[in-house]
Amino acid sequence: MRSFIFTLMLFGVMLACIIGNARFIGRLCEDMLDLLDALPARAGEGGGSVLDELDSRWEDARKWVRLSVSSNDISRVNHNLVSLRAFCEFGEDADYLAAREQIRLDLEEIRRFDRFLFGTRA
Repeated sequence: MRSFIFTLMLFGVMLACIIGNARFIGRLCEDMLDLLDALPARAGEGGGSVLDELDSRWEDARKWVRLSVSSNDISRVNHNLVSLRAFCEFGEDADYLAAREQIRLDLEEIRRFDRFLFGTRA
């Protein structure tokens, strides 16, 4: 009986960790998507403070994100953040918008795979 209770407690802890991680990843992606929306519409119009906040938010969370997100996804976001900064400050509008959209797609993919759902999607 003790092993059954221990197993139930372990299951509860694991379930809480899974749900907590899904909420953390979802909140991080939402925050970063909001920051992306706050960037200027064109390259060269500033946006340095928003880019700093975006980089800071990602760097602070990256050690926790590594627990559930593949290293390829993390590397892709890192690379695209650097590209976004370069294109925002020195690039053409098309490159800047493409880099911005690529980060958006990366974050949405991370959020989609770390979502905690009951049942199936329609």
